[in-house]
Amino acid sequence: MKGSKKSKKGKKEKFSFYNGTFAASVLLAILVIVAELAKPFKDFLASIFTHHWIGKGILTAAAFVIVGYLYKQDKVFNVKSEKASWYATLGSLAVIFLFYVIHFLS
Repeated sequence: MKGSKKSKKGKKEKFSFYNGTFAASVLLAILVIVAELAKPFKDFLASIFTHHWIGKGILTAAAFVIVGYLYKQDKVFNVKSEKASWYATLGSLAVIFLFYVIHFLS
């Protein structure tokens, strides 16, 4: 499989930590902002998972596992997976932080 990651021993990797991290980071930022802007969505998460943060955690963990197992390419949007996961994680943190700062100040 062209573009698949291989371990140092030459075996194909079964799980891509970086791709899972990329997906989970982006999804969490989206879920946090949408839940704050759309009360029905927040209530929907709470009704299914007993609390909206539990719902966000379960959905984020599911995205991490599913993408980590299914998407094993070594690039995400033409950027190396490791670098893309760092960008996604730090970018998501920055977006969530800025969202709450702006939300607090307005």
